[in-house]
Amino acid sequence: MTLPHWSVAPSLIAGTDLVLTAARRCLNAAASLAILPVPFALAPFAFTQIWHARADSDPGHAWLRAQVAAAVKD
Repeated sequence: MTLPHWSVAPSLIAGTDLVLTAARRCLNAAASLAILPVPFALAPFAFTQIWHARADSDPGHAWLRAQVAAAVKD
């Protein structure tokens, strides 16, 4: 299944036999999902910021992007 945004996945898979792999901190406890450790090694992955081109030169948006980049740097 392909979704436009990961945040809808927990509500879509609740009550099915589907599996979702997601960071634990991203899951809503109210989604009534069984949260289990992954039984195999997962390769690291990168997060990417994306934004509309019209926000490229916006100083506030640039500041926010820099703050997010600094927060997730490690």
